[in-house]
Amino acid sequence: MNNRIVKETVAAALIISSIFSFTTITYGKEPTIQQSIDAVKLEMKRAPLNYVNPALESDLEPSKDLYPILNNVKKHYKEVKQQIQSSKLSTKVKKEKIKELDSLYEEKIAKGVIAYIDAYNYAVKYLDPILKEMLAAHTAGDLKGVEKAYHKLSYQLDSRTSILYRFTGKAPRDLLLERYKKPSDVKRDELRIPVTVYMKNNEVLRLWNEGKKEEAKKIMDEVLALIEKASENGNTDFLNLLSKEVREAVALFSTNPTPTPQVPNNPSVGNGNNEAPSENPTEQRLRIAKSNAIAELENYKKANKDNYSLTNWTTVLSKKTSWTNTIKSATSPSIVAQILSDAKAAIDQVAVKSNVSSINGISVKGIIAEVDKTNTTIYRLALSAGNVLADLTVSDIATTLTSLDANIKTTTPDKGNTWEIEVTSEDGKSITLYTLKITITPQ
Repeated sequence: MNNRIVKETVAAALIISSIFSFTTITYGKEPTIQQSIDAVKLEMKRAPLNYVNPALESDLEPSKDLYPILNNVKKHYKEVKQQIQSSKLSTKVKKEKIKELDSLYEEKIAKGVIAYIDAYNYAVKYLDPILKEMLAAHTAGDLKGVEKAYHKLSYQLDSRTSILYRFTGKAPRDLLLERYKKPSDVKRDELRIPVTVYMKNNEVLRLWNEGKKEEAKKIMDEVLALIEKASENGNTDFLNLLSKEVREAVALFSTNPTPTPQVPNNPSVGNGNNEAPSENPTEQRLRIAKSNAIAELENYKKANKDNYSLTNWTTVLSKKTSWTNTIKSATSPSIVAQILSDAKAAIDQVAVKSNVSSINGISVKGIIAEVDKTNTTIYRLALSAGNVLADLTVSDIATTLTSLDANIKTTTPDKGNTWEIEVTSEDGKSITLYTLKITITPQ
């Protein structure tokens, strides 16, 4: 965060702190309530600047630096609404003022800061690691690894990157897209044909080994056509890695002439008087392939159902239904196999319950606690003179969770001097106890 933004943020914080301090003295009076409203409105309006202004200088504000700001805004927003509700204002005026606050919160915080944090975390924790995985596999010549990462990246780009467009602020949005989505799009497009060649080449080898040489020859022709197309487009880098595998497949057909396809007799059932002919071997193989694929997809991840939240398991079931319909419309066993692979890849991207029970920091009344150098579960903080430890409440302790789906329980055994913060992971399998020790600085 640059110096100008730091100065603006500090200035705003001082103004807001002084107003909130004043409101507690003359609580309930109309001028004081309006001051509180003005203060939190100013705070909400300034909050998005913490990620917009850095972007104007080509810097993306890390989400971890925005959590303390977000926690303070949410705290003050809640406090002011409570002040309005308990004031002597008329019911009509209360509703108007709360509606005004809610509207600004939705615009600046929900669609601004929170949406930016979600987009940044998605780009950094999901999109970028998959791209790096693909690049590493490419560098290592790991063809299977490239294919796996390609499908993961394709799923993200096709179905989840809309999150990058949901927050307000053109400069940070353009910068986020430039740094994370554009490189992923470019690499995915670059590898689209080579990965298809790799998959089809494997299909050729599988069919050949199963004795289905005529089917293998048809797909081999597709492979050669794709290689020619990629070469015309100058896309040969990854194909060079494939050269050995493709040569091996081509060699099969140069040393073993393709047999003449046998036409089935297509006998009828019973005495031959039925109108519909029985299915031929090709139709039978397709039907069996579809049946097996649908059964396999139905059982996929079923044993791990408890590892998903109710919402995400519903997503898994929805994807199964959608992909099952796609399998039913397939026209060949090879396409069935590809659809099943894509379906599993799509389901693999649905998040399981998080096992993370860590935190990124703690703050009290806007002051950030320092983590102990030898024990990362212990935090310390000194409040200025005039504060009373016994007056602190749970709402004063702002804990930034690493996983927003984790559960938190905050208690104090000694009236404010020590706070115990128990964080339980979403899956309930991991619990971490943090201790916050607060002191008052002598005058």
